[in-house]
Amino acid sequence: WLNSDDGGKTYSHLPSFEKLLSPNRAVHLYVNVMTNMLKGDWVNNIELQEQLLLNMQCAETASFELLKYLSKLAEEKKQFESTYEDRVGEIDLF
Repeated sequence: WLNSDDGGKTYSHLPSFEKLLSPNRAVHLYVNVMTNMLKGDWVNNIELQEQLLLNMQCAETASFELLKYLSKLAEEKKQFESTYEDRVGEIDLF
């Protein structure tokens, strides 16, 4: 959704959008690497198991970072683009 027209039009102008691109790529990268590792003999190969664990930890760390920026993105969307009169936003875009 990040690279789609809808995602770009809806969120790309907000400050946290660019910040979440890197952790999003990292999550996908680590999960793809692990998927490929699972094609090997990971059940009997302790080194492969350790690499899987390391990649899972890296994916988890990137996921936490991604969720942090997604939360900030939602806050920014509400703050900067709210149409409610009782909003806390700093900028009235509409």
